Amino acid sequence: MSQAAFYGTGAYLTAILSSRFDVPFTLLLVIVAITSGALALPVVLFARRLRDLYFTLATLAWQVLVYSAM
Repeated sequence: MSQAAFYGTGAYLTAILSSRFDVPFTLLLVIVAITSGALALPVVLFARRLRDLYFTLATLAWQVLVYSAM
């Protein structure tokens, strides 16, 4: 459920790095992939113990937190 949060953080980071720091696209792709993976790690570590509806609620809560932060 929280794929939109990772998509949004990747898009936000891409916009900042390409417009302000003029990072080349290939390097930008690597940086964004690593950052999205690092942001997914806490969600995976927390939600892997949950099942069914609780898993859905945990990932949805993560998405709401990221949306609120942005």
